[in-house]
Amino acid sequence: MPNRSITFVLGILCLGGGLFLIGQAVTVSSVTLWGGLNIGGVSLPSGIILLPLLIGIGMLFYNHKGRLWKYVVGLAVVFILLAVILSIRITVNRIPLFNFVLMFGLTVAGIAMLLRYWFYDRKGK
Repeated sequence: MPNRSITFVLGILCLGGGLFLIGQAVTVSSVTLWGGLNIGGVSLPSGIILLPLLIGIGMLFYNHKGRLWKYVVGLAVVFILLAVILSIRITVNRIPLFNFVLMFGLTVAGIAMLLRYWFYDRKGK
């Protein structure tokens, strides 16, 4: 069925082109954590986030059979990743309306073609 494979290839190209254009219109920057991490109104200095990780690693080397320290290290890693993710700022650059419609039109058209390829009734209806 050449029609189905053309639909798939065009869907991938449209989706990729639309996502590429969206990626070109977005600026990602980092916000410095001068005050530390703010979770639920509680502000933690950025150095305090490393303290449970260092204590957990030290206790794991001291007693590697303890389960508590594995949880402490795991939770500390989650908090560090959360701090990194929360320090990212995403802004959209000014773009003309035509480019906006083109970016999201290509993305939606690509998704629609891929959905048609995957879920269209193959019995020839």
